[in-house]
Amino acid sequence: MGQSDDGLASDGEEDNDTNEKLSVRETYNLAKLYGRLVAEGLLRVTIFKSLEFASPAGLQSTTKVFVNVLLSTVILALKSKAKKTNVSGDSDPDVGIFESMVRATFAHAHTIPDLALGLQFHLAKSFAKSEVAAMTKDKKEFKTVMKGLEYAKLALQHDQDQAQALSLNE
Repeated sequence: MGQSDDGLASDGEEDNDTNEKLSVRETYNLAKLYGRLVAEGLLRVTIFKSLEFASPAGLQSTTKVFVNVLLSTVILALKSKAKKTNVSGDSDPDVGIFESMVRATFAHAHTIPDLALGLQFHLAKSFAKSEVAAMTKDKKEFKTVMKGLEYAKLALQHDQDQAQALSLNE
């Protein structure tokens, strides 16, 4: 995605054979694929463990697009999955099923040191409403992604609170 191994943006001076840049379409398609895999539980959000979300240089633009599309895809796929598992016939599965699915998906971030904090930072600083609006097809999708991001933030904050409580008890 253009990030070097230390999480900083690549300066482009490396051998082009080993550091091919992906096109916007390839980046988008890969993000959609990985997003679906995360939503289905085949991958976890821990795939972001090598990214330095809070590095001084920040994420490179291609990496930021990848992360944002992936996260949006996860949330939209989880909403769709929640509707399919809504056997009670409730008009809005968002009440419980969707929230629990999003929270469970993002709860895995606490298994990697600083990942929950990094994702929190990214969601707060780098995932603007305008970017969500540009990635979604309509107002309904936009609202779903924004609601899902709130659930994700709560899950990541909850993990941080638990980690702090555990460190105080030791």
